[in-house]
Amino acid sequence: MLHSKTNKTMNKGHSTTETFIRFIITSVIGVTAIICLVKILDYGIVGVEEQYCYNLQAQAEQYKNFNLSKDNLGGFYITQIDKEQCDSFGIDIKAPVK
Repeated sequence: MLHSKTNKTMNKGHSTTETFIRFIITSVIGVTAIICLVKILDYGIVGVEEQYCYNLQAQAEQYKNFNLSKDNLGGFYITQIDKEQCDSFGIDIKAPVK
């Protein structure tokens, strides 16, 4: 009995269209994940900075009798950077700026 050889074309991979579609889907998922991660991190950082300003505001109230002055050089004060940061959140710190 003779076996005849037949030429069968085997598809060893995916077509170009399938590969392109998978690449696009993977890219969209990846970009979406990166955007979400950046938003989450940004929200967390802003929250920490805002909380810092509320803590400064509480300390300024707590130590209002110990403010920086000529008589009290070690008194409570905030830095210019603290003032600018808290002003950007609309949080007023009632303390001298040094």
